[in-house]
Amino acid sequence: MTVAVTGLCVAAGWTSTSLAVGVIAVFTGQLSVGWSNDAHDAHIDRAQGRRSKPVVQGIVSPETLWRAAVGAVVVCVPTSLLAAGWGGTFQLLGVAAAWGYNVRWSRTAWSWLPYLVAFAAIPAYVTLGSPAATWPPGWLVVVLASVGLAAHLANALRDRDIDARTSSGGVVTSQGPTPARWLAVVLLGLASLILMSVTWPQWWAVMVAGGAAAVVVALALVVGDGVFFRALMIGCLVDLVVIMAADVPLTA
Repeated sequence: MTVAVTGLCVAAGWTSTSLAVGVIAVFTGQLSVGWSNDAHDAHIDRAQGRRSKPVVQGIVSPETLWRAAVGAVVVCVPTSLLAAGWGGTFQLLGVAAAWGYNVRWSRTAWSWLPYLVAFAAIPAYVTLGSPAATWPPGWLVVVLASVGLAAHLANALRDRDIDARTSSGGVVTSQGPTPARWLAVVLLGLASLILMSVTWPQWWAVMVAGGAAAVVVALALVVGDGVFFRALMIGCLVDLVVIMAADVPLTA
């Protein structure tokens, strides 16, 4: 995520100083989200024997992770505001939404909402922090929100067996795996169609965005949740690369 947001900032024309501070802001925000998630879910990870997690291996305690997460937020807040001015509040809104997901909404039918908020806030951080300091175009907000929601649904599909064993809720549990899978496909398709329209007539961008979506649709018919997750994530990344590489203005 840090690389993707940094790439968008470069495409929006951020100055080198703002970019350097912005990288720190986004990176520490992501660290706080990851560490708080591992700390909050430590009991579930231990019960499921997820040996890839340091807290399960005994390398670090949940208490240490909580302290590290709070420390990362302490760095994230001033750097976000220093990098993008009041536009940094949208970066902080995204971090706050991710924390809300970790500690409250991740295993409820509203698990999609923090993703919607966090990804929809990214464009405002990117464009308000640019030299133009303008609001983002609507298409960019819709594309980022759609990509974020699609990624969440695919990730929830991959983890639905764990959620079932722990009696946890979530959007996939409430809606069912098949509707969730096809909703993720529709969201990625929407993002790709919008990109195809705004990048026209740049043929390479139209073909890349459309081709990635078509591959994900085809795979959704035949592959399991794990492969589908990886394929959809690649499709989302392709759309982000198209935004950064295509000759389209990111400021309204």
